Amino acid sequence: MISIPVSATFSGMGSLISSLPNLIVVDVLKSKGIEVSFFDWLILGLPVALLLLLFFGPY
Repeated sequence: MISIPVSATFSGMGSLISSLPNLIVVDVLKSKGIEVSFFDWLILGLPVALLLLLFFGPY
């Protein structure tokens, strides 16, 4: 039962627009003077999301 919410959470980390907390983080970073584009987030978020999905998948 927990696999569906966990997979939604992990895959939501992959793209900037897939989850509201991602946009909040970008807004906070922008207020600190750090610009994060969609592709910057994709480069960092997608590998992490894929690794989490792969490692959590067998359980």
